[in-house]
Amino acid sequence: MSLRWKILIVLLVVGLLPMSAMQFFSQRITEHMGQDLAAHGKTAMLHTVAFEFERTAKDQARAMNRERALLSFALRIQAAELTRRLISDNDADDNLPLYAEGVSTASFPQSRCIMRGPRECTPLPVDFDDQTVVVLSGMDASGELFSEDGWSNATLADRIPSFLPVYRSLAVSQRDAILWQWTVLESGVLSLYPRVDKPKRALTDRFIAWFRGVRDLQSPMWKLSGPDPFTMEPAFTLAAPLRDAEGTLLGVTAIAAPVSAFVAGEEDLKVLSPNLAAFLVEPEPDSPGTLRVLAGKETDTHGQRRWRSYLGRRALCDEASCSVDIAPLARDLAANHSGVRTMPFRGEPCIWAYTPLDEFGAGLVLIAPEKDLASEAHMMEEYVLGSVRQQVRFIGYVLLGMFALLCIIAFLLSRPLIRRARELATASQQLAAGDFSVRVPERGDDELTMVAQSFNTTVPALAESIRLKQSLSIAREVQHTLLPDTLPSRENIQTAAIISYSEETGGDFYDIIEPCGPDRQCIGALVADVSGHGMPAALLMASTRAFLRARFLDKGRGEDIAEAVSDANRLLHMDEEGSGRFVTLFYLEVDLETSQMYWVRAGHEPALLYDIASDTFEQLKGVPGLALGVDPDTTYTAFSAGCLCSGQIALLYTDGLIETENPDGEFYGRERLQQSLRRAAALPASKIARKLLDDAARFRGGATQEDDITIVVLKILALADEGNGES
Repeated sequence: MSLRWKILIVLLVVGLLPMSAMQFFSQRITEHMGQDLAAHGKTAMLHTVAFEFERTAKDQARAMNRERALLSFALRIQAAELTRRLISDNDADDNLPLYAEGVSTASFPQSRCIMRGPRECTPLPVDFDDQTVVVLSGMDASGELFSEDGWSNATLADRIPSFLPVYRSLAVSQRDAILWQWTVLESGVLSLYPRVDKPKRALTDRFIAWFRGVRDLQSPMWKLSGPDPFTMEPAFTLAAPLRDAEGTLLGVTAIAAPVSAFVAGEEDLKVLSPNLAAFLVEPEPDSPGTLRVLAGKETDTHGQRRWRSYLGRRALCDEASCSVDIAPLARDLAANHSGVRTMPFRGEPCIWAYTPLDEFGAGLVLIAPEKDLASEAHMMEEYVLGSVRQQVRFIGYVLLGMFALLCIIAFLLSRPLIRRARELATASQQLAAGDFSVRVPERGDDELTMVAQSFNTTVPALAESIRLKQSLSIAREVQHTLLPDTLPSRENIQTAAIISYSEETGGDFYDIIEPCGPDRQCIGALVADVSGHGMPAALLMASTRAFLRARFLDKGRGEDIAEAVSDANRLLHMDEEGSGRFVTLFYLEVDLETSQMYWVRAGHEPALLYDIASDTFEQLKGVPGLALGVDPDTTYTAFSAGCLCSGQIALLYTDGLIETENPDGEFYGRERLQQSLRRAAALPASKIARKLLDDAARFRGGATQEDDITIVVLKILALADEGNGES
């Protein structure tokens, strides 16, 4: 079987298996991702719905409290105005504080509805232009009970007729919020507005008990006392005592307001859920953690929704309605906290939102089936899952199309690909054999052409890289060969040298020459910096070292070192004329017989002489001179310092040391060098050199070493018991 068919079969197999696996796993991953997305989306929407539901409960509570505040304000006005009319001697003073006299009640209904069943409403005639005035025969002046004679006509108190304008003006201003207004005087006279003909005898006990509970109050009372005795709908009662300026009780006045007037936005609640249930609750005194229902509104078996009062004060959640622990909700309301919970109610998962109404633990509870509030979440979940299934089918079709396309492409492209691959393979083999002239034909303008171009570009670059690597290797060997293997050993002087290259090969070098002349006891040390790097620098270094060594070893006393440097300069210029390369040099010679020190500078940094005894530094400057190899006619001058003392340290270095730069762009400098030398002066020469180099490296930190660093240390000793040459 030919290679072309083998490649085709491999492409088909390699393409078929990954695509099949990709289709399988992508389908599973997409389905799981869709399910997770739908679940998370549903959870997020339910969380949002619960938050909105809780906010709705809070809004309802705020609306109820606002209505309560308005009615409390109206009750205060009513109490203040009735008290004024009871104690005022001016009967003609009928001006109200906030409401005008003579307001019209023509548009008011002439009857109210007595709810006797789910759909049964018995009219109750009322008159908004009059009031009912009776005497509670079961009360004496102190409010205590005596024998009951039922309801009877009695002479009206003189001030009672003046109550009517007060009732009427407040009823007009709070038309939908006030159900009844009444006042019971201490004498037992009852004034009820609007007028109701022939009130029931059974109301006597209720008004008497209510009077007892309110008369001792110092401030208005707010209470959901049960169903209204006339209409049987749940109502709030706001009551306040009437007292004169001396605090004498004159009576009690009250306003009855239907619960339905306090719950705003009925249509909004109905939009949230048609099966929403709302309850007004308060803590059960005899059963901690239990809430009893004062009033509630929910859809009954006849499909009717209206507020009902629960005379039995049944528990919010008993065995007949649900089987959940209501204690956390009761504790939240007792602590004046709002909240939302997911709990069953009457056998169905529901969301409960609750919020406090007062500081006594009473609260509003809204309960809606989860299916009603989360209908959009369920729709979103179905939409996401449907989209995922459709996407999975689409991916399957795409993968099938890609498979067919792969078969066609593999058949059409296999032959030219194989041919060009063979060309690349053949060229690679020739390159591996060392043939750097090999090239690959460049056909077309595709990726294989780019590979061929890259191959053709890489071959000469690789040849040049190998050449440079060989050159650097040779240069490195040359440099290492030129540096002294060992340093001279003397009893009265220590020598040490260290070098740190910024690249694999550098331009710095040093040398220690001993003896430094025929029949002489002296040591010569030089530090040089060759321009450039690599092989040219290494060769220039070798030439310079050879010229200098030849001349220094052949000269006489220290005064001849300047002539030796001048001769080396002429020789270097002859070799390097026109190349632009040069060498900076500092040569120091110590004559151990005469205790003299001689030096020559050729464009190099001055050496540093430190006297440990006097703790003083001296720069060995003199005339700097030109670098070697620049001008053949340059003459150099030797300088000397006599009377060397024990404990003196001569330091030769290249400019890479003091020009070491830290990340902030600051140079190491001579001052830091002197401080470092002072700290290391007591150490041997080799450790002094290492200490100086390490201190410069610490100063440099993470910055790159930009130049070579060379350090040569000569330490004068008073006496030495053993060899001290160190490198």
